[in-house]
Formats: sequence, C-alpha cells, structure tokens
Amino acid sequence: MKTYYSIVSIATKPQFDEKFGVGLLCVSPEEIYFHFSQRKFNIVSKLLPKGAASLALSSLKSIDRGVRDSSETSELLFKGGDRSGMVSEGYLNYLNRYNNNLVQFSVPVSLDIEMDQSTFEAIFRKFIYADEVFQQTMMLVDMPNKPSFNTYKKSIQKKAEVYVNTNYPVSKERISGLVFPITVDMFGKNGAYVTAQTIDFSKGNTALHNAINEYMYLALSTEMNDDNAKCFILGDEPDKSLEANHKIWTNTRENSKVEYVPFDESDRVIEFFKEKGVEPVE
Repeated sequence: MKTYYSIVSIATKPQFDEKFGVGLLCVSPEEIYFHFSQRKFNIVSKLLPKGAASLALSSLKSIDRGVRDSSETSELLFKGGDRSGMVSEGYLNYLNRYNNNLVQFSVPVSLDIEMDQSTFEAIFRKFIYADEVFQQTMMLVDMPNKPSFNTYKKSIQKKAEVYVNTNYPVSKERISGLVFPITVDMFGKNGAYVTAQTIDFSKGNTALHNAINEYMYLALSTEMNDDNAKCFILGDEPDKSLEANHKIWTNTRENSKVEYVPFDESDRVIEFFKEKGVEPVE
C-alpha cells in the first residue's frame, strides 16, 4: 500500500470555493497521522458565521480522537483486522465526498517516500502552517540523532533475511487458529516456528492495541506451544507521559509467551536465529 495525504480545510465560503487548510491526514502502511493547527484555526474561524467555528472545531477534535483512540474509528480503518488494510485511498476519497461541507478533505495524493513523524511534520509545515509547533518534536530535542522506528525495523529485517522470511503473511493454512492472515516481520522454522515482530509502542493507542492483540493471538496458538517455538517482540520503551502506551509496553515485557527485546539489543534475536538453525519456511 502507498502513502497518501489529504489536506483538511475549513470552508469559509463554500459557494465561492473559499477554504483554508488547517490540518493534514496522512496514511502509510505502518501508521495513520493526523494533526490540525489550533493557531491557524483560530485565525480562520474569525471568517466563519457565529456557531460555525465551534462546530468546525468539534469536527476536527473528533477526527483527532478517532485516529488516535476510538475503537469506532478502528472498525472503519482496519479491514478484517489486517494491518496492511489500514485506511485506503478509497476511504480518503470517501471522506472527501461525504463531509459536512464545513470541514473538507482534499482528494488524496500519493507519496513515494517513507513516512515518519518528522516527515509528516515537514509536509505539514509546507502545506498547512509554516510556524506550527509540534509537541512530539519538542520531546525529541534531547535525542535528535535517534533513528526512526522504520529505520530500526528495516535494519533488523535486513540482518535476519538470511534466516527467516520477512514481511511474511501467516495464514490459517500454517497457524490453524488464525481467523485472518497476519503479516509478521520475521518468520522462520527450526523444526518449530520462530517469529519476531517489531512494535512501535509510541503509536496511537488503538493502532497499538491492534498490533499487540493480533501478534499475541499468533503467539498463543497451538502451533507456537512447542518447546522449540519462539516469539520475540522488538521495540523501545515509550515515553512515560504516554501512560496507556507505557502500560501496554510493561505488560508486553512481562508476558511469558513472548520475549521482549529492546532495539539496541536486537542482535540477540539474530544470534538466536543463527545458533538455533532457523531457516525460512519456504
């Protein structure tokens, strides 16, 4: 799936097609990004009729909550529970066609670039508001050279691909208890199945819940109950200010069915593959 972005605008005079971009929705295969500028909205809202400003702000906050946390939005964004089926171009077109004419979505535009938070912020400043200040950007000031989640993921997969299949779709033909396929970052065998999944513990709460739950469903399957089977989860501790995320990270780290490995110790997983004679399944 490609990465798409859609500009979210406030229509001040719909009859004259007068509108101002205040937000950005971006959908990548890994994550959904949404942000609107409160500062720019405050300026644009002065051009709206009385009562329309509060309605528009309520709509923007609803979108923000939906992308971050709402299980109701999760049903719209995930198709059959498959992470690869997150918001499609068609869904963004749906938003564009069926809005309340006050908050409008532009026709989705595809991008051939790797999306992460810093890239999203750069696009936002280019198309929406050049002086926007992002809270997450400020949080990262103390570690400006830290690689992105996708960089970590690609690095470990590159090292592992001689031992396992990467981005492998595991179906019920292989794990009988699965209701729908799950794409696993690393999947191999050494008589029993061995698997590893990278998890971004700082992502939106709903997306994090889905990622953990679907992988744990695989980890708890009958086929993974063999003494030689192994399930790894790789990821970094989220900021403690993200309380819900941090609790999920803690519970994952303490779960006996998976072995948690921080990214800076990921070579342990490669050594395990090597020492245990793990091979691709096909």
